Amino acid sequence: MSTTDAYEAFSKYGMTPPDEIFFDEKIHRFSANGKPRDKAGWYTGKEAGELRVLVFGDWRMGVKHYWNNLNTTNKRTKECKEAKKICDTLRLKAEQEQ
Repeated sequence: MSTTDAYEAFSKYGMTPPDEIFFDEKIHRFSANGKPRDKAGWYTGKEAGELRVLVFGDWRMGVKHYWNNLNTTNKRTKECKEAKKICDTLRLKAEQEQ
């Protein structure tokens, strides 16, 4: 899966995706509703080798969503376990910065 799929993940949940997506473990604010001055949307991402993980949401609405670039639904794989671990770490970091 590509970064394009990450953009589609935002749209899947009714959010306007950010202009750029960075996998740098920093919290990025953006307009999730398409209004340029409204920065209630947020995301954080990490890249570990070929694995990419995003945690994103809208602080105003209190929603959080997750995305990774794995092509499997088997949650027992080593990669899925690593993605969940990264996701949990990113989610906690986002909650602390809220």
